[in-house]
Amino acid sequence: MNWKAAFLIIIFPLMFACSSDDQEPQAEFVSGTIVDAANVGALFNCEWLVEIEGTYYVPKYLNNGYKEDGLEVLLKVAFLEELADCSTTNLQPNYIRIEQIRPAE
Repeated sequence: MNWKAAFLIIIFPLMFACSSDDQEPQAEFVSGTIVDAANVGALFNCEWLVEIEGTYYVPKYLNNGYKEDGLEVLLKVAFLEELADCSTTNLQPNYIRIEQIRPAE
């Protein structure tokens, strides 16, 4: 047996045996509104929020072109399990990762 065949016999099963319980959250398309957190009492330290179906989320990153209070947007987001630490009360919104964003039409 040559070394290439031996390498494949060892590596091939390992590639499929490795799985992670920490799967990435799946992105979804949703409608939302950009909110200046300065206008939201307990969340003013969060800077910018995205309101989706009545719930506030903190984007991990928001492009400067979309930092406009009240802007209606369509987003492809992944809802993350991580809580934002910018609240001044027990209300701690979750982070979201924005993969795509555009103004709503």
